[in-house]
Amino acid sequence: MAKKIALSEVTPEMIAGWKKEHGFVFKYQSADGVYSAFFRSPSRNEIEAAQTLAAKPLQSNEMLAKASFLAGDEDLILKDQYFYGLGEKLKGIVKKVEGELTEL
Repeated sequence: MAKKIALSEVTPEMIAGWKKEHGFVFKYQSADGVYSAFFRSPSRNEIEAAQTLAAKPLQSNEMLAKASFLAGDEDLILKDQYFYGLGEKLKGIVKKVEGELTEL
């Protein structure tokens, strides 16, 4: 995971820097409002590494969450009940741009 940065230390300038560096930045907050964290869209290599664990979806999600974590409450990853909720949303951080394929 990234260097520990508390949620209270995150500034709009930091978020702008992350967007410039990583392209896409996301904030996730648990439904009960207890924990929040920032994540970036993972790289192709990170997604590929996570896919090698496809037979173990929890480990795959954990690898992706740790690789993409930028700042905030690590308990979203460390505490099972919060991790299960986060895991269901992780596919949303993989950003792609669709295109059109035309047969010639």
